[in-house]
Amino acid sequence: SNLTLASGYTSLRAYGQSKLAQVMFCYELQRRVAPELKLRCFSLHPGNVLTDVVRSLPGVIQWLYRVTMPKILLSGPEGARATLFAATSSALAQEPISANSAAYIDQSCQVSPSSKRSYDVTQAAKLWDESVKLVFPDDCATSETGSVSWSHIEREMLRAP
Repeated sequence: SNLTLASGYTSLRAYGQSKLAQVMFCYELQRRVAPELKLRCFSLHPGNVLTDVVRSLPGVIQWLYRVTMPKILLSGPEGARATLFAATSSALAQEPISANSAAYIDQSCQVSPSSKRSYDVTQAAKLWDESVKLVFPDDCATSETGSVSWSHIEREMLRAP
């Protein structure tokens, strides 16, 4: 309900909320369009990967990060494992596709349960509607129930090769 964190903002809270939103959006995408497209949606956790997250911090912090963190964090290629697994696993490809077949893949390349909050269908639908309004502000209409209609966009997606 506080999508932009207009109140109570912290960088950690924003990060956590963005990750929750990614998982919820994946599940909602699966419910809304993926079965018709014969797709299975995955959200994943690549693990703690060495990135350039410190690029805006003071030089000494950047240096400390680059010296110490490679011993603790995964490299970029190691962090890509879960993504590659989701894209290439024959075991995942064999599973039936349905409105509820989206999955969360952890850093060990295992299908795992995501957080309890990520399964809130009502909040996921609200997130979907807000996302559509942000991405297609001129192309969506709100029904009497408050749900966003963008069936013409969905039809275009389904028609794509």
